[in-house]
Amino acid sequence: MAHNGQTALQMASKRAYGLFILDYHMPTMNGDELLHRLHDMDPCSNALFITGHANINVVFPAMQEGAARVLSKPVDLEDLMENVGHYCLH
Repeated sequence: MAHNGQTALQMASKRAYGLFILDYHMPTMNGDELLHRLHDMDPCSNALFITGHANINVVFPAMQEGAARVLSKPVDLEDLMENVGHYCLH
């Protein structure tokens, strides 16, 4: 777990991750910027976005950056686990 975007980038530079679960609002950079930088490092990585602000200004840019799904807070854990299983098993 990374508590901010910079830490997530440092962790991703040391090993490959098949799936990132990102919040849109994070310290140091937002989820869109982090996803863009993570995809620069590994274009094949997948990401799920979690946000409390699921509106067109968040969802559309996240999908353009390559987010596989955008889930609204509060997150339904069954939905989250189903998505994690889908992207981690493929």
